Amino acid sequence: MKIAVAGGFGFLGKHIIVALKQAGHEVTIFARREENKYDGVSFVKADLMFPGEWQSSLAEHDIVINLVGVNLFQIFLILSVPERVQVKL
Repeated sequence: MKIAVAGGFGFLGKHIIVALKQAGHEVTIFARREENKYDGVSFVKADLMFPGEWQSSLAEHDIVINLVGVNLFQIFLILSVPERVQVKL
């Protein structure tokens, strides 16, 4: 599978990436750092708090593992909906 790991340079990320590669998955790290210290792992430089080219690259993956501490999909929603809609129940 094609798996994206957001925040893959942290303590958990390094162990998850090694396990995914050993299992034969294609792994891409999305992070602010510029260096990629893993062999055979793709890297996308991205500040995940702001919209950018990383969004289309993320959409090409089968699975997203988010280790950055923010809800990436909430960011997508906030950025894609210009106004909040209020519904009274």
